[in-house]
Amino acid sequence: MNQIIFFEEIGDGDLNLVGGKGFNLGKIFQARLPVPNGFCISTAAYKTFWGDNKNSEIMAKLKTVNLENVSDISKQIRDNFVSKEMDQELENQIVAALAIFPASTRFAIRSSATAEDLKHASFAGQQDTYLNISGIDNILYAIKSCWASLYTDRSILYRNQHNIAHDQVFMAVVVQQMINSDSAGIMFTADPVTGNRKYISIDAGFGLGESLASGTILPDIYKYNKKLSKIKSKHIAVKKTAVISDTHIGTTEVELDVNQSIMTVLDDNTIEQLALLGLKLEQMYDAPQDIEWCIDAGKIFILQTRSITSLFPIPTSTTSDLEVFLSLNHIQMMTNPISPLGQDSIRLLFRTEDIPLAEYNPRFLANAAGRLYINISPFLTHKLGQKILPAIINNVDANLGTAIKQLVQSKHDKIKSNLNLNPFKKQFKPVLFQSIKNFITQDTSNIVEKIDFLVEQQVVELNKLYSITGTHKDKLEFIYGQSIFLKSAIQNILSEVIPGIVAMKLLTKMEFKLLGSSMYISEISKGLEGNITTLLGLWIGDLADLVRANSHLIDLLSDTDYDSLFERVNNLGDDYTEFRTSFNNFMAKYGSRAAGEIDIAVKRWADNPKFIAKSILSLVETGISGEHRKNFLATVQHAHTMEKAFIEVIRMQHGSRKAKRATKLIKIFRDCMPLREHHKFLITHYLKHNRRLYLEIADAFVAAGRIDNREDIFYLGFWELYAAVQNEEVFQDLVATRKNEYEYFGRLKPPSLMTSDGEIITAKQNMEQFPKDALPGMAVSSGVVEGFARVITDPADAKVEVGEILVAPFTDPGWTILFINAAGLVMEIGGLLTHGTVVAREYGLPAVVGVEDATTLIKTGQRIRVNADLGYVEILSQ
Repeated sequence: MNQIIFFEEIGDGDLNLVGGKGFNLGKIFQARLPVPNGFCISTAAYKTFWGDNKNSEIMAKLKTVNLENVSDISKQIRDNFVSKEMDQELENQIVAALAIFPASTRFAIRSSATAEDLKHASFAGQQDTYLNISGIDNILYAIKSCWASLYTDRSILYRNQHNIAHDQVFMAVVVQQMINSDSAGIMFTADPVTGNRKYISIDAGFGLGESLASGTILPDIYKYNKKLSKIKSKHIAVKKTAVISDTHIGTTEVELDVNQSIMTVLDDNTIEQLALLGLKLEQMYDAPQDIEWCIDAGKIFILQTRSITSLFPIPTSTTSDLEVFLSLNHIQMMTNPISPLGQDSIRLLFRTEDIPLAEYNPRFLANAAGRLYINISPFLTHKLGQKILPAIINNVDANLGTAIKQLVQSKHDKIKSNLNLNPFKKQFKPVLFQSIKNFITQDTSNIVEKIDFLVEQQVVELNKLYSITGTHKDKLEFIYGQSIFLKSAIQNILSEVIPGIVAMKLLTKMEFKLLGSSMYISEISKGLEGNITTLLGLWIGDLADLVRANSHLIDLLSDTDYDSLFERVNNLGDDYTEFRTSFNNFMAKYGSRAAGEIDIAVKRWADNPKFIAKSILSLVETGISGEHRKNFLATVQHAHTMEKAFIEVIRMQHGSRKAKRATKLIKIFRDCMPLREHHKFLITHYLKHNRRLYLEIADAFVAAGRIDNREDIFYLGFWELYAAVQNEEVFQDLVATRKNEYEYFGRLKPPSLMTSDGEIITAKQNMEQFPKDALPGMAVSSGVVEGFARVITDPADAKVEVGEILVAPFTDPGWTILFINAAGLVMEIGGLLTHGTVVAREYGLPAVVGVEDATTLIKTGQRIRVNADLGYVEILSQ
């Protein structure tokens, strides 16, 4: 069997034979782009060689590979490769292929793995390349070394990280004419740092590209503006060395003379020619490309191209002008991808008018890599919006608010939009007017009880409404019809919350203006009574108190058969009536919640009570009976003490009139702010009912063989599902494709703010006010605390010991239980009014949010200091 495939012979179905690099080279060679000729040694040759020579004992060690032993295991596998003889038939085929080239030809021998340079995975720099090779023995050795490089340390670890099976990746080898280049480099058809798709970035050095790949020189960097078709900037580096072809074999490094070291590598004409080639490749692959190129005697050659898989996709734009996108995921404190049905469920929540199902399309919501983005461009085209929006968002995410403000300052004149703000104005005006009226005239004394009653009524009404029967089409039309059910209730809740937010802002300004401090309001904002999420945590503490002294209840919750937990609780005898009643009431009220609850695909606590059972047991183990209530009461009492002190200081220094105003504002603030979480609590009940109906449809689809598992239904969008219930289409292939996509999406870090050019906008931090090496953030709940860090990225099986400082990417109500033992809080995302901030204040925990990469920079067990008076975190010990 012929195991040699020349570039001109590579077909569309040959990816698994020639690997990613070989496949791309064949594609662009056949497109008549300037690619040095060559051929691929197919993966069939690798499989034969590997099958004849693999050491199963060594390969078994890959199952237990880790950072400590990976180098040793890698060396054993690679040594085994190169020590074996190649099959004579394959060697004869390679010799015959080489004979087509002139005898003096030197070759570049490059690895080409089947999982390499693909749409969602780039193995750039992980396998080996051998340059300037001649002579059959040297070429054969280089080929075997390329095969062996499939098991370098970095390749093994990368495949483990991305869940790619080692025995499902095979290696082809590219044998290509060597270009003895004068200059070489890398071209990115999107800015690799900012993500901006408008610019091409070219790195260039003298000699071969090896010096850039190995990082031994500082390259010249040229930026080219695609839209304007002109060079944007040049950075000419001092290039002290270059890698060139050795006179015998391989490469050698030489020093450049002073004059050449400061010369520009590329002239303007060459930069433009390279940029045009880059644009052709980007258009060919319909994706930004990472391209290796070289130049010999003025002629440009393309050595390879691959998609830039690290770039975050751009949300769908509504115009060709510059638009700005704000991450709804960040606002909701959940940066993981949201399922297709989860995204559409959120879209339905934004429906405010009676629009036919087939016509509804909220254009201001765009998808990118499984995340939802709000097109905020129409707000930023107006001066009022430019001022108000950053202030509002600052309450949700401090860094995000700052980033929007800085973006407006630099690009406000370039932002355009064709989206209509009238629907938003129509919905927001009644809320705004009612909020103003409530702030001025309303007695807020019983506002929590009033809204609690409203929410309970809505929950009861939802329970009645969702007793629907009928066809699958009927159920989906019912879900669509009910998507505006909560509109009035949510507007009522928000019109009570906004006065609390306004009062908080006015109090903060008043304290700073009259007293020159920010101490009092930070303390007064703690221990707010009536927050529905804080009560959740306290209730869990109460359940733990009931369990703590009872070994039978401990055993009941320790049983990992969580599917039977509700049945086992209800089968408890009369001696356990108090626990049974409390547990069932808790689940009836809060069973619709979960970490990441905005995604309807996420199982609720009522679906899987594992988290609740483990949380109760964690508090049984670490807590003291009644302590959680005592601590919360102490926080409330301290807040009231500070409230009185603040009013008295103002009275003494500025008179009774201002003290009276402060008293009123504090009352509005403390009465209204506990309602901050009520609207989301109501939404989770709405989603719970919709989830049940979707799963009823899913069970029918499974029975009909249209999907394999009931949870697969969430990989279909709402409108796809609506069409599906009216036909007999099967979805196994679509579900499999989307599962692969979502695995890739999960590896991408979503930006909180980006433009339609793909540029990621981040806030510029002022570090001068902080100690050296401090991690800057925003102080949201005052105090200074030192303790051991507990870094948690998934609350499912996590626990916090008493006195530890919780470090998290974000939190939502599903995390609340972890706050009970915590001594402080650090979050990557957050603002003054986000879940973690509110709960931290109500538990009296010092908290700093907006600490970029906190869960990466801080490790569990490190001693850290959280300075929530000034807004930074220090790592005190390693």
